[in-house]
Amino acid sequence: MDLYQIDKLTDDMMNFCHDKFYDFLKIALGKDLYELFRIQSIRRMNSLKSITVDELIQILDYDITELRPLRKVLGYVSTDGKFHLQLGFRKLIEHLLLLVKSRNDTLITNSHINNDHMRNDIFQQLFALWNQSPSSYNDINVSIIIPWMKKYLREHEKIKKSVQL
Repeated sequence: MDLYQIDKLTDDMMNFCHDKFYDFLKIALGKDLYELFRIQSIRRMNSLKSITVDELIQILDYDITELRPLRKVLGYVSTDGKFHLQLGFRKLIEHLLLLVKSRNDTLITNSHINNDHMRNDIFQQLFALWNQSPSSYNDINVSIIIPWMKKYLREHEKIKKSVQL
């Protein structure tokens, strides 16, 4: 599988974890990069939305005996001891991270659209309910219902934001 041929990840791919995730990495990135993810204990596709290439390879900056063969395959160590990932490997990881972040952004955007639609539906239902009550009752309580609706929607936004974090 050529990872560069993939332009977006599916919901199933975003849910890959443990063996399925590692199998995907072996096929898409190769056994050496798969090993890097395994060593870093990255076990879920959706966890990639919050990491960078530099964070992923940071462990290779240290002279760890068990990691020397992997360091040799994936890049070079400069005289100051800093590890430098080969450009081809870096670009491959960057592409995977971009795919994951793009998919996550799409899901968030769709969530915002759905929430905006839901907010509009709530307003319509409340307005319809208000219109169905007697006219004299509406005139008296209009100063109460509008602030209540605004407060309800602000609380709904707070809950939505806390769930997204």
